[in-house]
Amino acid sequence: MAMIVAIVATVYPAPPPPASYIPYVFIGLLALGVSRFMYLRARQPQLVRDIEADLA
Repeated sequence: MAMIVAIVATVYPAPPPPASYIPYVFIGLLALGVSRFMYLRARQPQLVRDIEADLA
């Protein structure tokens, strides 16, 4: 519940620009990263296994 309050507080009330763009830029970059990971997972599963091995 506290996270919801914190997330909403970043966009309402809207801070003055350019700070008002930061949450949207973050969401866009996060979506880009997730879509790239999903693409790599589908096309190169060995690469994802190598990353998992490096993180372990």
